[in-house]
Amino acid sequence: MIPAASLLQLLGSGVGLIGRIAGQKPVEDASFAELLERASSLRSGEPVQIAPGSGVELTAEQMERVRFAADRLDAAGAAEGVILIDDLALKYDVLTRSITGLADLQEGVSGIDAVVRAPEAEPAPVNAVPGGFSNAALLRLLAEGRQRA
Repeated sequence: MIPAASLLQLLGSGVGLIGRIAGQKPVEDASFAELLERASSLRSGEPVQIAPGSGVELTAEQMERVRFAADRLDAAGAAEGVILIDDLALKYDVLTRSITGLADLQEGVSGIDAVVRAPEAEPAPVNAVPGGFSNAALLRLLAEGRQRA
């Protein structure tokens, strides 16, 4: 029988729980070489799924940003996390790489190991104005007009 204190210690923060179940040493007890080996086994770049019935709808651009945040949760050794993106807080399951629902941060969320913010959206380039002038060309014309005046 496993002592209750050992079970409580496993539950602790939950970080690295998957690795402990798989028989890996906790991060604190692993050597640098072991940590490097673990890091090479991360599933970085794999797509993220939205679980059916989660009530979450995201654009392709948001899904790409969520994928980067998911990689960070995986690298941190989290089992369950929250990804903050735009005005949403998404519950995320690291093992299945799935968004499982929306997190209500006002009420509090339990069972979460880590919270990460997805990268910001790239602003749309503003390099042309009506009439076909680029910003640089327009600035040159305005500068020439000031010099003549």
